[in-house]
Amino acid sequence: MLAALLALLAAALVVSGCGASLDPVAQAATRTSDVSTLRFSMELKMQVPAVATAIPVTADGAIDAAAHRMRLSMDLSKAAALSGRSEAPTRMTLIEDGLTMYMSGAALGAALPDGKSWVSLDLSKMSGLPGVDLSSLTSGPTDPRTSLAQLEKAGNVVKVGSGEVRGASTTRYSVLVDLRQGLDKLEGAQREAMETLLDRLGTAGRYVPADVWVDEDGYLRRFRMAIPNYLGTGSSFSLTMDLFAFGEPVAIDVPAPSDVADLTALVSGTPGG
Repeated sequence: MLAALLALLAAALVVSGCGASLDPVAQAATRTSDVSTLRFSMELKMQVPAVATAIPVTADGAIDAAAHRMRLSMDLSKAAALSGRSEAPTRMTLIEDGLTMYMSGAALGAALPDGKSWVSLDLSKMSGLPGVDLSSLTSGPTDPRTSLAQLEKAGNVVKVGSGEVRGASTTRYSVLVDLRQGLDKLEGAQREAMETLLDRLGTAGRYVPADVWVDEDGYLRRFRMAIPNYLGTGSSFSLTMDLFAFGEPVAIDVPAPSDVADLTALVSGTPGG
């Protein structure tokens, strides 16, 4: 929810993020944001001072913009193996349906009443609650919608080569992402997640170099970024995200009410289910 990055951002051929009409990365981000559906896959690595090896997580998912739904399934098996704990979760699935989030996975077993396989949270009721970090639940840099919003205003765009991504011919660019840019295009939980991350990073950490691959049709195919000090000094977070299947049908089904335990009241302290 990224690998070694190029140091070409201060070189010539710089294109300002303000000139979005001339910026192929901004154009690709906008074009990709406008599709009704897409699929994505991710490889995340988290480095923390207490663990010698980076903690890896892979994920895949889909977005249905018309239905305001997103699905994200995370494979935590490698991270679980590194932890050495047999009870560590190996898979987690998240579904966003508007402002409602559904979660399923073995890690939730203790929180699930008999007969329930999902929990739900109304994110609108959790906003601003002390101790509730929405960036750990949804959005943040692992949400394609957040990354696309940032890249629409990325600066220092430099063409560095070409290559293939999932069989598609692409042009590779190096960019400088201001993590605060694009906040005006985000709402609700997505915006709060990015604001939480920015508060954590401080002013110096908000500018992050990244690599972007754009295909011949003008779609953004791959995004790679690394954020140092993501969880504090000595930590880092890296993400490689592939985007594909633009405009193709996706099925993101919301769990049946009979399978869901609503934890909103328990977590938020508000009455009602």
